[in-house]
Amino acid sequence: MIRPARVAAAAITLLAATAACRDDGGRTELIVFAASSLADVFGALEVPFERTVAADPGGVDVVLHLAGSQALRLQVEQGAPADVVATADTLHMQALEAGGHVAPGWRTFATNEVVAVAPAGSPVDTFEGLLQARRVVVGAPETPIGRYTEALLDRAGERLGAGFAQGVRDRVVSREANVRLVLSKVALGEADAAFVYRTDAASGAGARGPGVRVLEPPAGCSPRAALAIAPVRGSARPDLAARWIAWVLGPDGRAALALHGFGPPDTATTP
Repeated sequence: MIRPARVAAAAITLLAATAACRDDGGRTELIVFAASSLADVFGALEVPFERTVAADPGGVDVVLHLAGSQALRLQVEQGAPADVVATADTLHMQALEAGGHVAPGWRTFATNEVVAVAPAGSPVDTFEGLLQARRVVVGAPETPIGRYTEALLDRAGERLGAGFAQGVRDRVVSREANVRLVLSKVALGEADAAFVYRTDAASGAGARGPGVRVLEPPAGCSPRAALAIAPVRGSARPDLAARWIAWVLGPDGRAALALHGFGPPDTATTP
């Protein structure tokens, strides 16, 4: 089950008041806070986990709350009920650990890459051609995708010239709160180009409107994003949280992550 994540303190209070250990069907709820880029793969892992791993007498319902990693961090810090948190970078996870909100020993479990995308059929058909775009959309500075995009532009500027990087930045018309919002701007025709993770580009190709075209950055310019996962301190279901994390890290999780385009966790770099 996917529920939208909430950020405001009042909304968090409401969530805390309405969340329960069991849903209306009597199943135990496992609340997983996950970065937006994990929507498809965690959605694919949800039902197999419920059916084969979580042997609870009344059954288990994995409840996915999806948002930008910075929003997930804020919610956990403010006490929103959660059992597991998975971020699209390690910096937000490190901050959660430093604040005592997740248990020590969090794990990186996958990597991702940043690419540029443009609507299918757009005259912007190469990375270098981004200077032909009038409207570029990126992630907000506090988001992992926003920070990784800045790193990509810095590296591309070293290869293609500082004028290229600044020219792309000058065309930015919107900075979004998570990568799926960035992608939606392209799919809705509200952007000529955008920067997203490779996995999100694949999920958007042909799935919304005319789809998107991937614009490959120069070799070696795209930073590899490290995704991290941890149990939340104070979870009402620590054993079930541990089983979900083991499921993600295990053979079924690795296979699903690879199928959805994520890389292994041992080659990640964080800008």
